[in-house]
Amino acid sequence: MRKIFFLLFIASNSFSQSFLSPDSSDVFFKDLTVNQVVFKANDKELKAFEQKFGKMFDNKAQYTALLNVNVDEWEMDLFDKRNEALNYLKQKQKDFEPEVLKRLEAEVMFNYWHLLYAYPVLRSNADQKLKTVVSLPKVMTKSFDLPKGDELLAVKSYRDLLNFWVIYQNSEKNKFVKYADMVQSAVDKSDYAVQNLQKQSLDYVLANILQENSNRISSSAARYILSQINSEKIQQNFKGDFITKIVEKEHNLEEKAKEEATKKAKSSGIDITFLDREGKSFDLSKYKGKVVYLDIWASWCGPCRAEFPYSKKMYESLSEKEKKNIVFLYISIDDKEENWKNAIQNLNLDGFEHGFSSGGWGSQIVQKFKITGIPRYMIINKDGAVVKPDAKRPSNPETLSELLELAK
Repeated sequence: MRKIFFLLFIASNSFSQSFLSPDSSDVFFKDLTVNQVVFKANDKELKAFEQKFGKMFDNKAQYTALLNVNVDEWEMDLFDKRNEALNYLKQKQKDFEPEVLKRLEAEVMFNYWHLLYAYPVLRSNADQKLKTVVSLPKVMTKSFDLPKGDELLAVKSYRDLLNFWVIYQNSEKNKFVKYADMVQSAVDKSDYAVQNLQKQSLDYVLANILQENSNRISSSAARYILSQINSEKIQQNFKGDFITKIVEKEHNLEEKAKEEATKKAKSSGIDITFLDREGKSFDLSKYKGKVVYLDIWASWCGPCRAEFPYSKKMYESLSEKEKKNIVFLYISIDDKEENWKNAIQNLNLDGFEHGFSSGGWGSQIVQKFKITGIPRYMIINKDGAVVKPDAKRPSNPETLSELLELAK
């Protein structure tokens, strides 16, 4: 694929053609500042171009259409339409202002890649039974190297491409395995964007990740992604009701989960199997006769990590006899086992008991106790019964006395 370099711009009000205007999902474009070029548009020629090729830029129609064709048919159709539009512009180049012509060429070229990368993402999202993300044949993408630069944000098709490109590239990095943990999915996408984009392009993508995941992201993950955004103006869009609503939702779900978990857990133990660091299965019968302080966490969870020093301090305050009667067990719900093991080492948690509950937010322990937020703590008595399904945190001074009382 030949590389094309464009002179890019945001058009003045005279260039307000509907097929190039931001759609309702493009909510952060107004917060971007890119170079503007004021020019007079030839309305007649623009309307002629829109009438002939405007459907190429109708995202809603295109996203529906791609669900009903195979990838080869889709790419060939995009390729033909792209070339047809570029040939038209070449033939009509004298009828357009140079800046208008370059803008239209840019829209056509980036729209091809935008709709190509949209194909696997939208197809995969539409079929919940799929365990993997649809991947594009390498021959279709090997010639594409994403151009980068904030000036490109003036092109609507480039903005559309950015969002799908980050999602697809992160999926490829994840070997196209679908995420069970949607919080981890959002965090990984944002991390990929941070590593591969800069300045306003990065801000634009991160803002869209937050917006798209507003109903399923945790408050801690939302704050983490928000902290990566450079623009104070965009940050302000999220610092009010956006975070507050997530916190309220978490609180309501947690309270409901507490009530249900308390009813089920007081008279029963946890009949769940975990993996230890050697890959062997175990359950909590291993610790029968001891009091277990269960810490449910994940490597990406900032509040979880913030409590670890208090756990260590609490454990170190125990006598040798008390240490034999009280177990500190850390159960990870990381999406990837590798992330869990690396975090244990990086956070100096080697001296404690560890288990892995695979499946992220779909893991057995999360489902059984309807856990909606972490860290989450439980206390299990010597008989293996959950006596406190929502125990106090390590940083709470009362936690240690409760453990010692049960260990008598």
